[in-house]
Amino acid sequence: MQLEFIVSSQWLRWFKPGFEFEVQVEELGKRYHAVLERLGGKVDPPSKSVNAYARLTDADDQLMEGMSGEAYITVPDTEAE
Repeated sequence: MQLEFIVSSQWLRWFKPGFEFEVQVEELGKRYHAVLERLGGKVDPPSKSVNAYARLTDADDQLMEGMSGEAYITVPDTEAE
């Protein structure tokens, strides 16, 4: 199962393929583990954002294409300042 979402372009310094995080799927009220696979090829200048693509590592049969949710991504301490 692939996820598509947007993140701040300022995250490009540390948000790299292989980064692990969690996703809460709204329709199911469940959390899943995810890993970033790739980032989009360009930054959107007005929003200063970039597309991100990840996959769920523990997807189950309840998930359906088009569901929505929230990503829980912890910014590394060195970047939080």
